[in-house]
Amino acid sequence: MSATTSTTAAFPAGAGPLPDVPGVEITHEFHDLPAGRFHVARAGDPSKPAIMLVHGFPQHWWCWHGVVQELAADAHLVMPDLRGYGWSAVPSGRSAYTKGELANDLGLLLDAMGIEQIAVVGHDWGAWVSQLLALRRPELVSRLLLLSMAPVIQGPRPPARTLLRMWYQVAFAAPGSAAVISRDPGLIGRGIRQDVQRPEAFTSADAHAYAELYRDPARAKAAQHCYRSFLLGDAAKTFAATKGQRFAMPVRFVLSAHDAYVPPGFAAGAERLGAQVEAFVQDRTGHFLPDEDPGYTAEQVREFVIPHAAPLS
Repeated sequence: MSATTSTTAAFPAGAGPLPDVPGVEITHEFHDLPAGRFHVARAGDPSKPAIMLVHGFPQHWWCWHGVVQELAADAHLVMPDLRGYGWSAVPSGRSAYTKGELANDLGLLLDAMGIEQIAVVGHDWGAWVSQLLALRRPELVSRLLLLSMAPVIQGPRPPARTLLRMWYQVAFAAPGSAAVISRDPGLIGRGIRQDVQRPEAFTSADAHAYAELYRDPARAKAAQHCYRSFLLGDAAKTFAATKGQRFAMPVRFVLSAHDAYVPPGFAAGAERLGAQVEAFVQDRTGHFLPDEDPGYTAEQVREFVIPHAAPLS
């Protein structure tokens, strides 16, 4: 692990200075893994219950900033940037962005940090990848809170009309999408606010903090690969590999009634996924729950995760 730093020389090409979280001390680590150098932000007292927070697209660790402000006094928060996002490595090639590769990164990152087990909260792709981690290496994950994402274990699908909400995946996977994203990252910024229920809570400036990193052509290409790999075989392989599996740990899915991307119907039948699995639909926010309502997100963490999470050994 490299020394904690905030100089741009330590970051991958295209990344700028790390953003602050007002009122909270954040430390930043960089770990060398087979795919490259990975960034992890940490906050809170290491003697408190440990929780790994895993972001989704098009965000990075900072999507948890409001949640961190709520929880830093109660927990030790570990926030990695997934490959291709934020201040972590940006490998090339479509195969580098299968969700299994991202899940492997998380396992290797926990190994590198000497973390034997941790509770995990994931949002969007972070929730998908966290499920794969929990199924592949259940000894690492004590409990899962999954926000705005469907189960990786395939079950009954929502009606076809609701699946049309997922058209955006085709748009991001389309030829030429990377060039469009890099040329005008504002498209991402405007797009991720289309179903926000509380615009004052998730502002255009917040969205800009994520979108601007996609001016880097490598990150824009990574965004394309993220969706193209999923649609061109990764999803089918994941469903085949997870067929019949069940979660060994307690799991809660929280979906959003107003989600413009992930149909809330995926909450139905979640109990089939394990003996301690539950799901419900909230109607407070759109898709980007941690950004739009960090207080409610923190409530979920306090209720479902913290009482059952342990400090790092």
